[in-house]
Amino acid sequence: MQVRVKFSEFPEFQHTIVLQSVLGRGKYTVYHAKGVSFDNSFALKVFSKSSSGKNHYAREKKVLSQLNHKNVISYVPILEHSLPYELLATEYTPNGDFFDFVTQGGMRTERLVRTYFHQLIEGLEYLHSMGVAHLDLKVENLLLDKECSLKILDFDQAQPADDTEMRSGGTLGYRAPEVLRTACKNLKAADMYAAGVILYTFRTGEMPFVEVKNEKVKPSAKYETFRNSRERFWRAKEKEVQTPLSQEFRDLLNGMWAEDPEKRMKLEDVKRSRWYNGEIYTQEELQCQVPEILNLIRTN
Repeated sequence: MQVRVKFSEFPEFQHTIVLQSVLGRGKYTVYHAKGVSFDNSFALKVFSKSSSGKNHYAREKKVLSQLNHKNVISYVPILEHSLPYELLATEYTPNGDFFDFVTQGGMRTERLVRTYFHQLIEGLEYLHSMGVAHLDLKVENLLLDKECSLKILDFDQAQPADDTEMRSGGTLGYRAPEVLRTACKNLKAADMYAAGVILYTFRTGEMPFVEVKNEKVKPSAKYETFRNSRERFWRAKEKEVQTPLSQEFRDLLNGMWAEDPEKRMKLEDVKRSRWYNGEIYTQEELQCQVPEILNLIRTN
């Protein structure tokens, strides 16, 4: 499908872009779009013109238009277009999302895990400094850009960080205890809890907690086990993933998953933690190693 578009940066020109493939189908469909007369690609998120679609579009556009950070997806403002939908354009990231990268064994070393966790924390620190709480942080909402850096995306559930009531429901498995109780008043703390879930998933390839009312679920997959006996929880997890999890790593997650949001680790606490301050890769090293890992994943 071809779309005629005028970008705000060049309002005097009308470009033709082609929707080439679907990048994702969730609440809204995201397409890979490529210019016909110019060499550039975009990710186009399509919103219906229903009241709900317009509201989500307006919220995400408002948030993205004020952000500019190396670990946050870049917004590409559109002046007008030819489709009967609302379109939100962002940079295209050719290396996919972290869900595929993590679940297919891309996180080969703890050093790589720590490097990308640093980038997540840097992006999150920037968002919070700009007064934005993401509120839907998850592995699927992190992308690998062309330079193999992490990018945070999908802001349709974002709110001002100083709000005292969370309007969205978040995503199963990433929701802090107070979010589950619909009693979230500290939105930054909810983001920190989700960042901890992402860190664990980066390290092990598995989610730490399961949100289902099912007695067959392993005790170690329940937050209640973590809350009641952290020692038993970590002993079971280490056995399940068959990977040694250092005490420094456990201490960090113990702090990020604290049940009381006021006692939960803040960004500055995370950045002072011993595990966080271990060895990481430089950007040059990432750009050397990660493409090789991606090639191995794609050929297997």
